[in-house]
Amino acid sequence: MTIAKVQGSSYKIAELIIKKPLLIMKENGLKSEVDKGQVDLKDVLFSYPSKKDVTVLNRVNIRANSNEVLAIVG
Repeated sequence: MTIAKVQGSSYKIAELIIKKPLLIMKENGLKSEVDKGQVDLKDVLFSYPSKKDVTVLNRVNIRANSNEVLAIVG
């Protein structure tokens, strides 16, 4: 079992080493090769583990577009 885990881990490390990076350096700074797309979260529900009966987020919809930074703080 341990040997299989080590083999799997070393395969993943090798995969990360040879993977083509998503960011390329330009003269004016970093530019992403992947510059389109979005992430949609729909009907998000959240409660803290210590207060499962109190809903903090109740069916919230969130969209993060490409090149946007989004944070939920509370």
